[in-house]
Amino acid sequence: MLTGNEKFLYLAKYCLFAVMRGNTPESHTHQSACFMPLIDENAEPLHPSLNCVPDEFELLVVADSSLSTFRFFFFFFFFFFSRPALPQSFELTRKDRLYKNIEKMQHSKGVKHFDFIPQTFVMPMDFREFCSTHYRLRGPWIVKPVASSRGRGIYIVNSPDQVPLEDNIVVMKYVDNPLLIDGHKCDLRLYVAVTSYDPLMVYMYEEGLVRFAAVKYDMSGKHLWNPCMHLCNYSINKYHSDYVKSEDPDVEDVGHKWTLSALLRHLRANGQDTSLLMTRIEEVVVKSVLASSPAIVSACRMFVPHARNCFERKQAGDLLNLFSAPVSTTVHRV
Repeated sequence: MLTGNEKFLYLAKYCLFAVMRGNTPESHTHQSACFMPLIDENAEPLHPSLNCVPDEFELLVVADSSLSTFRFFFFFFFFFFSRPALPQSFELTRKDRLYKNIEKMQHSKGVKHFDFIPQTFVMPMDFREFCSTHYRLRGPWIVKPVASSRGRGIYIVNSPDQVPLEDNIVVMKYVDNPLLIDGHKCDLRLYVAVTSYDPLMVYMYEEGLVRFAAVKYDMSGKHLWNPCMHLCNYSINKYHSDYVKSEDPDVEDVGHKWTLSALLRHLRANGQDTSLLMTRIEEVVVKSVLASSPAIVSACRMFVPHARNCFERKQAGDLLNLFSAPVSTTVHRV
């Protein structure tokens, strides 16, 4: 019989779990499965546009038949507060560190192999370089806090005079010709499990979440002030009067949240090569992890006595402009 710690390590090693619903084990039906090398291919994915966790929400560990069903809140506490996290993982999740790591790879491996991130400046140290670049290229520029989420603190500027120097922020060249779906800007959320850095082991869940801005995109640049046009975060757009919730789990392409599968079907219907798109997205994910790996591998060797003691789940986003323009990459711990 496995002890509590052994169960945890077993989960961390294989990263196998499925989201289930129901009051009893007999009433469970698959709604989603993620990060599973041995996933049941017939499992029904939970539509990611459901915006709340149901009351009777449980997690069934499927790594071993001897492991019982955990109530969600117990498992949440056990998994998120008892598990050891990868040391130095902020090298991947902080926007300033992620950019600097990718910049190093551009210098050592060639820009053409790491050209998926817009020109970026870390404030305040890069302010002078930012000013000289602005007078050559002009704006707009998007300003983001180095360590924030849910769209907080993000805004767009046209001039260096609008950028505060007292805050820890990154300033990135704004991708002003984004991929539009029915006139709306959108971004993509993919879920990635990094179970090992040495050797590197990355799992990416086959389904994903597509989020849309509530207001149709205007190419003129006259509405840079409107976050519901330029940002796709649910926490921002849900308050807009035009926002449409996706409440039916059987309908994947209605409202301002779609599944990745629905988006790919839409793109294929419009003549886009979705196989190439997904290949390039996978390359971005792997290269982002690789760029941040030296510091993380070094920290793991120093502070982690056993290589399989910990892993990280990541949320990779802003990956949709791979058809024409550089893609903005963000990574969050989840």
